[in-house]
Amino acid sequence: MKLSRNILLLILIFLSLYTDAQKLTLTVASQQKRLSLQELSGKIFVQGYKGNQIIITLTNLEDDKNSRKSTDIGVEVKLSEQEIILVGQLREHAKVYYTIMMPEQMLLKSSRSCKRNGEIEVKGLVNECEINNCENIYLEKMSGPLVLNAISGDIIIKSRTQKWKGPSYVSTTSGDIVIEFPPDFNAIINAESLMGKVSSDFSLQSITEKEAPIIKNHRLEGAIGKGGSFLSLSNISGKIFIKKVIQ
Repeated sequence: MKLSRNILLLILIFLSLYTDAQKLTLTVASQQKRLSLQELSGKIFVQGYKGNQIIITLTNLEDDKNSRKSTDIGVEVKLSEQEIILVGQLREHAKVYYTIMMPEQMLLKSSRSCKRNGEIEVKGLVNECEINNCENIYLEKMSGPLVLNAISGDIIIKSRTQKWKGPSYVSTTSGDIVIEFPPDFNAIINAESLMGKVSSDFSLQSITEKEAPIIKNHRLEGAIGKGGSFLSLSNISGKIFIKKVIQ
């Protein structure tokens, strides 16, 4: 038992030496409606919540302190009347993990070059979300309009609402698009892949009386349920899956 405790203590000491975590808290003014992430390195996780603060936590698994310019969190903070901008200051390909808590009503925009590689995961936002990322994009419990673009990664969306608030555009060059909707979801779908198969668990209805739905191996176009907001899914070399998920 004593030996086990000593081993556990050694593990904790090892983790404390090689894990470097910092935190930054920003209070959001009532008129600041959008959070913009620019050139953040590493993996990013964003969680919406009912609050008025943005809480950024950086977990750093390597000694990268020399590349931080403005804060220990590795970002430069720029404030305007309507927007909070976080600009990455870490070196390219830094092995870090950002966790960001933000008010669920805020708009989110994230953009970075492929040299700032890493996955991004977003949960629980109810407003517009725009993401440009080289690697995988994961979204869950989102209801706002989406503009998503990946270059070499999958895009996975798990939606649990009946409809989205506005038109959405999802595209990737090399990867699959997988979207999960509840059985009562309503939308107008246009899904097309140049080289991959497109499939749907939903029956597609005519958008108008004169236009029959298009159902082909590489393209689907029509209404799901009662129709609603427009959803465009575009792929080059990957597949597109539209799944019906019963909660």
